[in-house]
Amino acid sequence: MGLTPELTLGGDAGLNVVSGWTGPLDFVCLEDGAPADISTAADVSLRLFDKLQQQVAFAGTFVVTSGEVGAVRFTPSGIDIADIRAPYTARVRVTGSAGDVRYYPSAAADVWTVNPEAK
Repeated sequence: MGLTPELTLGGDAGLNVVSGWTGPLDFVCLEDGAPADISTAADVSLRLFDKLQQQVAFAGTFVVTSGEVGAVRFTPSGIDIADIRAPYTARVRVTGSAGDVRYYPSAAADVWTVNPEAK
């Protein structure tokens, strides 16, 4: 199970952005290489941890954009992604209607590299 954005969550490259990034980040939850159907999930959330493994309580938004194809979007606020707290690790947690929990990716968490803004 993995996650793939226009950059792949769970992919080899991970995410690489500049500190303060506020543009939308689109990902697709993958199960055995194919988009996972998360349309019947009771809850879908982003689990984001900083370099100290502290969970990030982000101010931006996280939404399912198309559950049938496992598509999700994280739109961070200007304070959510900071180079001083990087690298981050990320997973999408999907809770089914019966209470079952799945994570994307299910292997190693995706690593997000955050570069300082050029001065």
